[in-house]
Amino acid sequence: MKISHYVTDKEVVVVTPLGCLDGLSAGHFLDTLSELISMHPKVALDCSGIVHMDSMGMGILMVCLRQALSLRGDIRIGAPVPVVSLMLELTRADKVFGIFETAASAAASFDTDLPAESVSDCSYDDGWRLRSKQGNGGGK
Repeated sequence: MKISHYVTDKEVVVVTPLGCLDGLSAGHFLDTLSELISMHPKVALDCSGIVHMDSMGMGILMVCLRQALSLRGDIRIGAPVPVVSLMLELTRADKVFGIFETAASAAASFDTDLPAESVSDCSYDDGWRLRSKQGNGGGK
């Protein structure tokens, strides 16, 4: 997996992974994204170049989201391709992440406050589906 990034004038890091986000690339992706979040906790993740994503990739996104939230940041998803949209939907993570048509709109969304449910208010069921501890599936 190749990962590129740039930082906007609003201190949002736009991260663009290219390739597969799965068990084989998870360690590299986690290390890279975690390091970027430690410097810039507001992340716009451009998903337009992801060709495959599995549950390991989804798990890494959740770990990184927790890190970003703990630093008063967030991860917002831009340009999700169908495989990413499906994974977000199946795990109900689409209720936790802000999802936008483009990476630019995801980055620009940090100019406004989105009502986001904290990941700490959610848990996983046995099927790796994200569930709100409030009982409503975690909607925004």
